[in-house]
Amino acid sequence: MRQLIAVTAGILVLAAGAFAYGPLLPWSPVKPGYTAASFRSARVYYDGARAMNPDYLAIDDAMAEAEAFHKLKFRHPLTVIACKNWGDCGRGLPWLPVGNLGGVTLLTGGVIYITPKVEEKHLHTGEFLRHEISHALISQNTSPLAVYELGKHEWLFEGIAVAFGHQQDYFTRGEFLKQAAQTELANYIDPIQRATPWNPRFAYPTERYFVEFIRNRFGEDRFASYLSKTIARPERAESMFGDTFGISFAEAIASYQKSVRAGAWPPAE
Repeated sequence: MRQLIAVTAGILVLAAGAFAYGPLLPWSPVKPGYTAASFRSARVYYDGARAMNPDYLAIDDAMAEAEAFHKLKFRHPLTVIACKNWGDCGRGLPWLPVGNLGGVTLLTGGVIYITPKVEEKHLHTGEFLRHEISHALISQNTSPLAVYELGKHEWLFEGIAVAFGHQQDYFTRGEFLKQAAQTELANYIDPIQRATPWNPRFAYPTERYFVEFIRNRFGEDRFASYLSKTIARPERAESMFGDTFGISFAEAIASYQKSVRAGAWPPAE
């Protein structure tokens, strides 16, 4: 009996630790060291010893803009954990190398983590938040398995997130154009011919500008229709491309690269 009591107590202690200090933190009624800020569509938890970053004040507007941009609807509110230190991020996401990441969205689309990297590298919190909001919205409109598969089609899943985030923290437009003049862009778009080594700082704007190129050329409604079909069947992302847009995926990439090298795309911001 004593042994059973001891084992039970140990399990309860571990469970409590997982909630308050581990991967179950987003659902824990107690979040040591964090203060909550409630909004219409989200709740943000931030370091209770400091003022909340003002970029989080725009989260309701950003979520509404995301719905209009993606032509999808959020199915439930968001929980955002603005990690107050790397230890909290590591314990909350023990399966990921979080040190390289600025933000993470769980596969179910209900929880976003923003890591200390954003502040340490003097990056734009609002842009990273919008990036993860894009991931969350898509994730809430499909299954966790489909989200995992979407990650293999980075040009779409990351490209639309960087586009919605208006992110400039990777490469500026000028830096992108300089690098694109000597880089085969298909190697950063087509999953079959992925570049080695991989330069993520160049990859993100390459994917962003490709998504924007397609949306601009074929229209937002047509792109939204493609996105809706693709998040339901992500393994067919490239094969369904021609059915929707009337040109093959490879032809679209070639047209994009030609426009980039001619200086016609992307437009100046």
